[in-house]
Amino acid sequence: MADGTVYIPVSGDDGLVALDAETGEQRWRVPIRNLGSSWLPATVGDDIYVTDREGFLYTIRDSAELDWRADRTGTLEVGENVYVSNNDLIALDAENSEIRWSADDRNEPNAENELLYVTDDENVVAYTADGNERWRAECDGEIATEPVVTEETVFVGGNGWVGAFDAQDGGTRWTYDGDCGDLGSVERLTALENRAFVVADGRITALDSHGEQWSAGENASILTASGASGSDDSGDAGDSGSAGGAVYAGIDGNEVIAYDFDGNEQWRATPENGDSVSHLVGGETPADGVYAVTTAVTSTGTDRREWLAALSDGEERWAFHPKYLPFGSLCEPVVAGETVYVGASDRRVYALSATNGTELHRFETGDEVRSVGIDTNGEDDRVYAASDSVYAFE
Repeated sequence: MADGTVYIPVSGDDGLVALDAETGEQRWRVPIRNLGSSWLPATVGDDIYVTDREGFLYTIRDSAELDWRADRTGTLEVGENVYVSNNDLIALDAENSEIRWSADDRNEPNAENELLYVTDDENVVAYTADGNERWRAECDGEIATEPVVTEETVFVGGNGWVGAFDAQDGGTRWTYDGDCGDLGSVERLTALENRAFVVADGRITALDSHGEQWSAGENASILTASGASGSDDSGDAGDSGSAGGAVYAGIDGNEVIAYDFDGNEQWRATPENGDSVSHLVGGETPADGVYAVTTAVTSTGTDRREWLAALSDGEERWAFHPKYLPFGSLCEPVVAGETVYVGASDRRVYALSATNGTELHRFETGDEVRSVGIDTNGEDDRVYAASDSVYAFE
């Protein structure tokens, strides 16, 4: 005990727990691998010291960075509010975690343009930050993707079709349903400006208001894009080859391929670690390339190990794997300026240098981190993590 706090090392579900000495309320929990039957922790000044079975000595201090913690779980989306999607959609006040409003049975949301876009069976719905429905647009079939939003357009896809809607009023901009060929079931969708890129039946297809622009590749399973697509405000294709950036696809065999906006292959790279690509996120500039999460499954098939790799110009610039995570998973990373944030099943969120992958900071949660979000609108960036609860860190 020290200064009104009881510190307890917990074996089995290894971690150090801090309880309020008067109320018994848990103040925080820090995961410590292989804690086992550790010695009781010692306190010196503001620090707590604890050892684990592998001989590591940990120094732990009450966090001044944790703004709030909310008893919610799900997938995060950050806008004017913090949105948590888990069957129901909950909008939390970003400053104090109070519930502002909720909606039933909404799929994963996307916050852009000061609005929140969600899908509801065969409809795309846009909400204002205070929970009022701005518009609702009906699609030609059941929606299979989450909404992908650019400054002007909202894109969704389903079995054999892609729809583009005006981001402000929900008016139909264009719909594509295969023309002379069969588009196939849309498995992945990304977009830049007024152009959509989809994975359907393993092939990548570029679409705009004039229909299919090009199709390339095979055995693709994951897709993202970054840069400027080169299409004008009306959706017409412009000088796409000079716009910079690329469309990135993860394919069988743990390969990542970069295409220019005319569908020409620019480069391909095979990350050093892993057997397959599970997430792809484009960098903020064309020079940043793409960040890929790669997965390797153990020979028994019961465990997996994942890495975050930074790829550009056909080369792997750096790779990251948590130091204390021999097996486990990484969530989809988020890029903000010169920093890449990623959550891991070792209960931590890591802030990494986009330049060389070095660890800049890490934040502790109480369970596997399934989703991260960043709010860069305030004076200081705030990091949000969905774990056993939703956490907000400065």
